[in-house]
Amino acid sequence: MVLIKKILSNILVACRIDYILRYANRHKLLVVMYHGITRENYDPPVWTQLPEEIFVEQIRFLKSEYNILSLSEVISCVRHGEELPDRAALITFDDGLQNNYSVAFPLLRQHEVPAAIFLTMDFMDTDKVFWFDELFFLIKKMIKEGKDLGKIDVCRGSMPGNDNVWDVYVYTVNKMKRISENDRNLMMDNLRRNAGSREPLPDDFKMLTWTQVLEMEKSDIIEFGVHTAGHSILTNINEGDWGKEIREPRERLSRILGREVLSFCYPNGKPEIDFNERHVEYLKKCGYVCAFTTESSLYETGKHTPYRIGRIPAGNDLTSYPARFRLSVSGM
Repeated sequence: MVLIKKILSNILVACRIDYILRYANRHKLLVVMYHGITRENYDPPVWTQLPEEIFVEQIRFLKSEYNILSLSEVISCVRHGEELPDRAALITFDDGLQNNYSVAFPLLRQHEVPAAIFLTMDFMDTDKVFWFDELFFLIKKMIKEGKDLGKIDVCRGSMPGNDNVWDVYVYTVNKMKRISENDRNLMMDNLRRNAGSREPLPDDFKMLTWTQVLEMEKSDIIEFGVHTAGHSILTNINEGDWGKEIREPRERLSRILGREVLSFCYPNGKPEIDFNERHVEYLKKCGYVCAFTTESSLYETGKHTPYRIGRIPAGNDLTSYPARFRLSVSGM
């Protein structure tokens, strides 16, 4: 199936379908969603860690075909109802991983391309790692050692065969996203016990420090927004916790940066599943001007709400296959 998609994408690009779509969608904003940019070679590939060389190719392509804007420029257009320049684009990173600074930042500065990073505030300048990143390496270790994941509560059911790390991970992580934090912590503890001794996660999964954040902020290349306090999916938390996850992180980041923070990014980001209109109204009350989802779509100022701006994903999989990437960002 992957091979067929690649062949079809190559044929469509050869027919210049991406060029036609870029022209047809020239008045819409393209927002590209990244997470980490790595110099490591993970086996199997980690979706959130895009190899450096692929990122460079994508940046060169985007710079040649689009007007890449800063987050401030996008916010200004949204806030004042101004038209965006033709073929406007914005580059974003979710989570606040340290390789945004060590790998992506030098490349963006070299190519003079601005970008936005959405920070998970309670993780900055700590040794915390995301549970879903740790989960990947736990599953990989257990499968490598021949342990039966079917005996683990969270892995029971219609789980794929135990020989495919990525398939097992996708099944398990999606299941664990929909349970309470307490239940998830218990399941992670169970997985840790069954996995046995654990090695620290690679540096790619460490978080930014405030020193790094402030250095990037001063560069005029990188700007920052909020990705909640603890990467909580909003529909999973009680309304009483919204302030902690939405309002307080904005206030704190504004104090640290010495400027008003106006942008938000929804964890997981699927409309009506991970957030809904009640969350949108709360964002407005907190002073946010715009918010970004994971819905694969382009944004049109004046026609779409700025609190549901879609983004095109670019991960270490078919989404970054060159022809497929060109078609996706063009709006196909």
